[in-house]
Amino acid sequence: MFARALNDAGLEFRSDKLWETYVDWLKEKGNRESVGKMASVLDRLLQTPTQQYKQHFTTLVFISTAYVDFSVLFMY
Repeated sequence: MFARALNDAGLEFRSDKLWETYVDWLKEKGNRESVGKMASVLDRLLQTPTQQYKQHFTTLVFISTAYVDFSVLFMY
């Protein structure tokens, strides 16, 4: 449902609420797959000129630091 809505209206300059609702829905799912999807959606959003671009960038930075499994970085 969200994919279709984003394809139809996601390129509008004021489509921020639609994007935010999708990211919030993915956050509520809270599993590993949804975190990857969240990052993917935010990456796509940052490629789209929207009114609240800076806020979306901050959200992506927060998600990438909050959900990173740092133990993977130290594996040999």
